[in-house]
Amino acid sequence: STTTPYPHWALVPGVLFLLAIFAAWRRRHDRVVLAILAAIAVPIVSAAAFLMQARYLVPSAALACVLVAVGLLELPKQWFKIAMTATFLLIVTSTGASLYSTTDGWFHPGQGYAEHKIAGEWIGAHSRPGDLIMSTTTIPGFYAHRSTVPIPYAPAALAIQFARHYGVRYLIVDQANGTRFRPQLRPLAYNANHLKGIRAVYRLRQDGRRTIVYEIVPRPPRYQGRIPLLGQIGDSA
Repeated sequence: STTTPYPHWALVPGVLFLLAIFAAWRRRHDRVVLAILAAIAVPIVSAAAFLMQARYLVPSAALACVLVAVGLLELPKQWFKIAMTATFLLIVTSTGASLYSTTDGWFHPGQGYAEHKIAGEWIGAHSRPGDLIMSTTTIPGFYAHRSTVPIPYAPAALAIQFARHYGVRYLIVDQANGTRFRPQLRPLAYNANHLKGIRAVYRLRQDGRRTIVYEIVPRPPRYQGRIPLLGQIGDSA
């Protein structure tokens, strides 16, 4: 089920930032407020320079909540109760939507494309516990209950060697996500496979997008060292 009473915000409801801006303007000569603004800016600049992900902005959102509280206190008395009620409702509904919605909810992955779930469930039914898959997204692995190894940015032949080296059993090539980040795998999305060491074992098409699951053959031995997993090094690419 989907709990999205309205388009929600991943961190703090955007409307509340108006209160933070109001507080920053009213207390613009206060050194404490200036220090808070500087602290808010650091994660934003860092995320913009490195990799923009909402979770990197949690410190900024937390500090912005301080300014939201200050903004509430700066309001005229006749507006205070109304603003407090509206703020409470926005925070509660936005938090609920963020926790339980299908848009990057905390209790399940963001299922942007149905084929990722379908491919993952197929792999889960046709693999053993401990088998590895290789993909550009962790969502198939979530539904397969299998760990995901990232696809390296390399020619297809080298990517297959990489998979074999780490004992990967299945390689997922999909047009929804995989070939966007690994364009060198596009021929494999059309089953144009002239490479040794893989065979197509499952195909599906969703809204015109192709997805093919390849099996590494012969089955590679399990790697005994530390395996790089997608969830440990990034989210997609």
